[in-house]
Amino acid sequence: MSADMAQAWTTSAVGISVVFFVLVVLSYCFGAMKLLAVDEKHEAKETAPAPADNAGESASNIEADAAAQRELTAVISAALVLCLDGAVVSSIRRVEDTTTWSRTGTHDQMVS
Repeated sequence: MSADMAQAWTTSAVGISVVFFVLVVLSYCFGAMKLLAVDEKHEAKETAPAPADNAGESASNIEADAAAQRELTAVISAALVLCLDGAVVSSIRRVEDTTTWSRTGTHDQMVS
């Protein structure tokens, strides 16, 4: 029985050592990837456009960004429904911005 226990302890020790060794190697790989990605971020910041000086233009840009985000959310949601449930999207209609009461009612209908 002691030979079996010695083999079990040895197998456990080797398994745990391999796991931690692989984790350390992965940690160094991720660190190296992070160092390589820093250069790309600095290049992207240098080429970013300057912010607009007029408050009206920046407000319209914010509204355009919000509209683009809503459209992107709708497209991603439709794609997820299609992929996960196998459902068929028969039609898509635009929901205009409405009052808080209308949005709350729509939300309640979607949740139920």
